[in-house]
Amino acid sequence: MAPTKPSGITQMVTRMRAAANPRATVNPSKAVAENNSLVNKKRKAETVLTSDNKKRSALGDLTNANSKLQDAKKAAKAAKVSSLTNSTNLARPQLSRPSTKALTLNVVKEDVKVPEQIDSEATIYFSPENAKPKRKLPPNVEDFDSECGTDPFQTPQYAQDIFLYFKQRELKFIPRRYMDQQTELTCDMRAVLVDWLVEVQESFELNHETLYSAVRLVDLYLSHTTVNKENLQLVGTTAMLISSKFEERCPPCVDDFLYICDDAYTRRDLIKMEMSVLKAVDFDIGLPLSYSFLRRYARVSKASMETLTLARFILETSLMEYDLINVKDSLMAASALMMAFQMQNSGEWTPTLEYYSSFTKAELRETTCRLHAMLIKLQSKNLKTIRNKYSHKVFYEVAKIALPAEMEF
Repeated sequence: MAPTKPSGITQMVTRMRAAANPRATVNPSKAVAENNSLVNKKRKAETVLTSDNKKRSALGDLTNANSKLQDAKKAAKAAKVSSLTNSTNLARPQLSRPSTKALTLNVVKEDVKVPEQIDSEATIYFSPENAKPKRKLPPNVEDFDSECGTDPFQTPQYAQDIFLYFKQRELKFIPRRYMDQQTELTCDMRAVLVDWLVEVQESFELNHETLYSAVRLVDLYLSHTTVNKENLQLVGTTAMLISSKFEERCPPCVDDFLYICDDAYTRRDLIKMEMSVLKAVDFDIGLPLSYSFLRRYARVSKASMETLTLARFILETSLMEYDLINVKDSLMAASALMMAFQMQNSGEWTPTLEYYSSFTKAELRETTCRLHAMLIKLQSKNLKTIRNKYSHKVFYEVAKIALPAEMEF
C-alpha cells in the first residue's frame, strides 16, 4: 500500500506540537527562523534582561519589567547629589571643639559696701523711683499721709489727690429737688424707703458704701423721672441691686431682691428698671460718697472708734432727710464729724482737719445745725431702724447718747 502524502492541515498540527514540546526533534534551521520572528515582536526592554532574572509569581514580585534601567538612572542621579554635598562640605569651615581647659581669670577685688537692711514695704512704696515730691504743708498741719507710709491700703502717695478728685466729681452727682415734679410721692414716702433700704443692707450684710450709693441713685433717678408710688420700692430695690454689683464681691442675685419685695415685682420688671436707672445716670455709678469722706477725716483727726461710729449714725440718719439731698457729700461728712466731736467733747476742728477737708469751722456751722435739728425731729417719728441699729453694743450704743440742746461754735 503506497503511503499517503500528509495534507496541509496535518503538517500545521505537527509543527505546532513541535513548537510546544522543546524536547521534540525539529529542524534547526526552521527553529532559528521562527525564533528570530518572535524576538522582533517582543518588547525592547526584555532583550536587555539576562538569563538569571527570576520569573514573577502571581501577587508576588510586582516590580516593573524595566526596573533595572530605572534603578541605574536613580543611582546616577544620587551620585550627582552626593558629589554636590561633598563639595559643599569642603567649602564649610571646620569648627574646632571647645577647649576643656579651665580659664584663668584675673579678678580684681573691690571694696563693696553692704547696705543696711531696709524695710521691704518702705522700699516698695517709698523708693526714689516712685516717690512723689512732698507737699508744702501750712504751719501746724501734720503730714498724715507720710505717717501711713508703710500701709499700702491707704495709698499715701495718692490719697490726697484721690479725695481732691472726689471733691471735683461730687458736684456732678448732686441731685436737684424733685418732689415738686413727683405727683404721687412725698418726703415721708422717701424716708420710709430709705429706712427699708437700711433694713435690707443689714439683712444681706452689705457694705455701708452700698447703702449710700443706692440712696444716691434713687435721688438721681427721681430727679429725672416721674415715678408712681407703686413703683417706688422697685426703684429702691433696683438701686440696691446696681450698688451691690459695683461695691460687693459677692452681691445678692436678682431672685434675692425679688424675695425681699415679697414677689411684688417680676424679674422682667427689675431688669427693665435697672436699664432705666443706668440710662438716667449715664452709666456713671462711681459716686463720691459721704461715707468715704467721713472715714478719711476720722483717720486724719485720729478720732476714736466710738467717735467715728457716732458720726456714722448721724450721717446715716441724714440719708432719710429729703432737705439735705443737695448738700455736698464732703461737707455732710465734715459736719457729722464736727457734731460728734461736740456731743462727746472728744476733739476740735484742728488746722490739720481744716487742711485735709478744705472746710473751716465756720463753714460747717450751718450744716451742723441742720443735722442737729434733724435728729431732734426724728425722735418723734416711727422710723426706728437706724436708731435700733446703732443702739446695739456692736455700735457702742451711740444712738443712746443724749443730744445737746444746741450746738456751740
